Amino acid sequence: MSKSKFFSLLLTATLVLPLTYTQVSSVNATDFSGKESKYYKLCSSSSLSTGNKKTCKEFNSYLKDQSSNLKNQIADAKKAIEETQKSVDEIVKSLDTINAQIADNTNKINYVTTAITNTENEIKTKKEELKARLYSVQSQLNTNMYADYLLGAASFGEFFSRAATLGDLTSYENDLVNEIHAKENELKAEQATLKSAKEALAVQKQAATKQQAELVAKVTGQKASLNASQQQLNQNTDNIEVIAKNMADIEKADKLAEVKGVTQAVEDHPAQQQQAAPSQPATPAKNNTSNNSNNTNKNTNTNKHQSQSNNNASKPAPAPAPAPTPAPSQPATPSNQSKGLAIANTALSKQGSNYVWGAAGPNTFDCSGLVWWAHRQNGVNFGRCSTQVLVNMGKAVSRGNLQAGDIILFSSNGSKSGVHHVGIYVGGGNMVHAPRTGDVVKVVNINSGYYNRQYFVARRLY
Repeated sequence: MSKSKFFSLLLTATLVLPLTYTQVSSVNATDFSGKESKYYKLCSSSSLSTGNKKTCKEFNSYLKDQSSNLKNQIADAKKAIEETQKSVDEIVKSLDTINAQIADNTNKINYVTTAITNTENEIKTKKEELKARLYSVQSQLNTNMYADYLLGAASFGEFFSRAATLGDLTSYENDLVNEIHAKENELKAEQATLKSAKEALAVQKQAATKQQAELVAKVTGQKASLNASQQQLNQNTDNIEVIAKNMADIEKADKLAEVKGVTQAVEDHPAQQQQAAPSQPATPAKNNTSNNSNNTNKNTNTNKHQSQSNNNASKPAPAPAPAPTPAPSQPATPSNQSKGLAIANTALSKQGSNYVWGAAGPNTFDCSGLVWWAHRQNGVNFGRCSTQVLVNMGKAVSRGNLQAGDIILFSSNGSKSGVHHVGIYVGGGNMVHAPRTGDVVKVVNINSGYYNRQYFVARRLY
């Protein structure tokens, strides 16, 4: 292998590999998380590349999976809300019971308070009776020392203690003292009971009220989460429908754009087709001229086409030699036109098949594999080979004399060393080909953009 050819192949590989890697890399489902708006915008576009179509299908599957998870979350959230609401209802019932108990105890407290007031009044009365009694004793003794001693006590305890020392009190006075003492003990017991009951009810109510507030807050949060999930589910459902419809519309448009079949091998006005195409690079035109000049014959129609090709190349062509050998631009006969149509239609039948490097059918192809397979299905047998071999096979065909079934080769540098791609002409300025990894077999116009600039030579292999 020559050094120049090696560097050309290296340059081609350098340009192709990044593109291949870009096409092969796919977006995993986890990559969509948090980027839904970005991919929804992408997948709502009316024009999608093959790679983006695949990404959008994956994104739609991701949305469907997410929606399924959301439906499960919503079902769980509704169940949780029901359980929490039951707890809230139970707390409300408990609070109703506590409030009823508090009301009942309040009534009891009010009753006991009234009883305490009455008891205190009774005690006061008893004290007055005792005092009167003591005064009576005192008057009999002509002294008030007992009354001063007894009533000067600082407390009931001291009062009773002093009273006990008065041995001269009658049994009636002792009964009065004991009765006052019993009333005092009863009052203290009632006060303690009421105080404990009041404190216990207050604690119960505080705990129930706190629990109620917590449960109400929990229900509120659960309902907010449920609403958010429901909104996201609704949004997902809408997005899924929009993307699915958009993908269906694009697929329908792609189907309509597909070339269903070729019925005419040669256009009615090939010269007009050639004039409509943009001017070609100088090097490919020279190569085509050279091939045509080296393979001329005495056919007058062939000479006309060669003269046109040479004029387009802006370089005078040598006079055709009167040799009897067949020329590449020889008018197509009905038999080889039929063969070309069959090859073109066979290749067209594989539109939508995936590109796989090195594949040669029947369901996946690379560019040269599609050319080999379509020819082989129609009885044109040659070994499986690369574009570098195909560029030297068959007969050269000028661009103005293309017919369905011819192969077209493309070069990155305008020479054979740069040939890197091949397709099958199907008429109307179109070819069917297997473009690259991540793409599918499809039809493209050779007179526009990239393919027009890279056009190198056409060959007829049948």
